[in-house]
Amino acid sequence: MNEEFTRSGTSTDRRTAPDIENGQAASESAQTVRTRALKRYLIADPPAILVIHLKRFQQITKSHMAIFGNLRKIDDYVDYPEVLDMTEFLAPRKADYGLGNANENHHHSPQEPSRRRVLYRLYAVVVHLGNMLGGHYIAYAAAPGQPSTPDKRAATQDDRSWYFVSDTSVRQCSREEAMRGKAYICFYQRI
Repeated sequence: MNEEFTRSGTSTDRRTAPDIENGQAASESAQTVRTRALKRYLIADPPAILVIHLKRFQQITKSHMAIFGNLRKIDDYVDYPEVLDMTEFLAPRKADYGLGNANENHHHSPQEPSRRRVLYRLYAVVVHLGNMLGGHYIAYAAAPGQPSTPDKRAATQDDRSWYFVSDTSVRQCSREEAMRGKAYICFYQRI
């Protein structure tokens, strides 16, 4: 079977940890159940600043002898949004299920938890130019504009000036140029 499946013993496998350590085999009636598993991370308390670091390398051989010889840079373009809605990645609040303080108001039942909207707006992008052996980092950064508002339509109307930054060189650039970069790290501010 594929390695993407998890393994768990059933109730017929009654070995204890010392038995397993001593190498005692399970009885012939022991069964192994393999099932697909899903791992998901949820955000309990959304931060004011969200930093997303994209994996930009891939191991191409199983050998661990060569440090960079078995790694390849992933140089594909990744489409990153200017306004990022993280609502679907929020962990449910305990209060939504009657588990909070007794003093808290419980207006919602477990079937209908309250949904708070969490939006972030891109304000900087770091790009790596080069390969695994060397290169150069550049950045695109937005100068602060009008105060942000939780209204998504207003948040998408970008009135900010964007800048290209490379060592001691800084020049104004278009929003489109900043959004075309092959992002390595994206910085978002909660709106």
